[in-house]
Amino acid sequence: MYAGLVDGTGRIESSTTEGEGHRLRIDANELVDPAVGDSVSVAGVCLTADRFAVAVLPETYDLTTLSEKDPGDPVHLEPDPVATYVERQLSTA
Repeated sequence: MYAGLVDGTGRIESSTTEGEGHRLRIDANELVDPAVGDSVSVAGVCLTADRFAVAVLPETYDLTTLSEKDPGDPVHLEPDPVATYVERQLSTA
């Protein structure tokens, strides 16, 4: 679904355990804040935005580089390309 074209960078502000999963809070000052429920790629991992904290399932956390990230680490960010395309089309109509 993602093209691998990085749209900006962010920084991990915090990483906390929530039940069996994890929550990453990300400072995304170079990227327009995604709406709650939007998909966004964080370090190449497709996640769902939640006030630009993302919920990470245990398996996703364990099998990706997200488990190696610490607060302050930079991450690449990529918004959902379909939503971005639709938004651009609607703004020019």
